[in-house]
Amino acid sequence: MMRVRDLMVLAGVVLLGVCVQVLMVSAEIRETPLKGAEAFACLYYRLDPAMTGRMCQDLAARDDLVDQLIYRQDQEARARGVGLNYMKFQLFHVETQVLGQEGDSAQVRLTAERKRAIHPVFAYFAKALDIAGTYPVDETFDLVREEGRWKVCGNPFGMAAQHP
Repeated sequence: MMRVRDLMVLAGVVLLGVCVQVLMVSAEIRETPLKGAEAFACLYYRLDPAMTGRMCQDLAARDDLVDQLIYRQDQEARARGVGLNYMKFQLFHVETQVLGQEGDSAQVRLTAERKRAIHPVFAYFAKALDIAGTYPVDETFDLVREEGRWKVCGNPFGMAAQHP
């Protein structure tokens, strides 16, 4: 009789754990301005064309904005005698805070450290071994919610200003 009771307690604990896990996962996948800003910044520093998916319609409508950014980085890399991968960075110690939020618009401040990410693993080894320079990132983003996702608008990293 005691075994059945012990099994019921164990089953209750496991069921409670599953419920808590479901709650945590649902909270994690919820879209927030903080996640939108961090996702865009990571894609921007990796020079990933997918950053267009985190840009508001006004910025994304400028088709060649991202292409021009990557082209300029490639030209700078060639001038230095290296490949485009040398211009990629990985962000560490990312901190975000909402400066203001009103309806479907928000302003988020992102601070982080960036290290070269010639290869995805290189940045982690460089950080662990402290063999590459660390550069600070401190940027404020204007975000809008479009299609259920928070997207960067305005002039992130001076990107729109650099484009004619």
